[in-house]
Amino acid sequence: MAELRKAALLAAHNFQKWPVNPRVYVVFLLELAYVHWMVSPVGDFCAQGGYTVGPWVFPFLLAEPYSRLMVMLGLILLLCDAPFIESDHPALLLRSGRRTWTAGQVLYIAGTSAVYFAVVYLLTVLVLLPHVGFEPGWGKVIHTFCQTRMAGQHGIVLPFDHQISNALGPVEANLLELLLCWLLGALLGLVLFVLNLTVNRSAGAICAAALAIFPLFVERAGWWMHYISPVSWASLSVVDLTGTTAFPSLGYALAVLAGGNALLALLAFLAMGRRDIDVLKSV
Repeated sequence: MAELRKAALLAAHNFQKWPVNPRVYVVFLLELAYVHWMVSPVGDFCAQGGYTVGPWVFPFLLAEPYSRLMVMLGLILLLCDAPFIESDHPALLLRSGRRTWTAGQVLYIAGTSAVYFAVVYLLTVLVLLPHVGFEPGWGKVIHTFCQTRMAGQHGIVLPFDHQISNALGPVEANLLELLLCWLLGALLGLVLFVLNLTVNRSAGAICAAALAIFPLFVERAGWWMHYISPVSWASLSVVDLTGTTAFPSLGYALAVLAGGNALLALLAFLAMGRRDIDVLKSV
């Protein structure tokens, strides 16, 4: 427990640097601008018709391929300076030990992923204010968009997929979306950590960005490529929720993401145990 507490304190130490890190503000402002561009037409539709819409748009934002790319690139930019070895870290590492220090960085990556996607979810709600309301199920607006082509007719580009609304309730779908995004974000962060540490500082960013871009090619290829494209699983539209499609099952996606995170975390511990410590400037 003492080691876990030290690791948590090390992760918190990284979070304490956010208020003075301009990159954090840039990332979240860019995401706010993009989410506003994508989601605000839903609010405009509600304003024109006097409707309210539930705070359940998040899964449909991630179902749009370019939105998925923009959101993932924002997280990559936030974590691109992994393994976070700045001027104060050699002393922290000496006091805590390599294993505990590495555990702190892994916790920080997992925490950053959780905070980031929670903020993106909240942005989808913020942009819809003051037209957010609660109705039974998905609500009239989202249900109508999912079952008809009305969204496209009103200039709304979000893909309101009826397969999502038919298979899951709104709370269940949003929680599942957040879980998949959290696991995926942690995976991308650990890819950055391991490759930046073992190869060079640009290798992790290049690989993580390639993983984020890859689904754009998968969309134009065969369905089987979704099995080797973890970033695609951030879209519930390409996860088999009912056992009736050829897409990867939910169990498969969760197992691969969890297993990938465990493997990369192990590699992070092994790499850190053999690596000389060099102070890196923040990106």
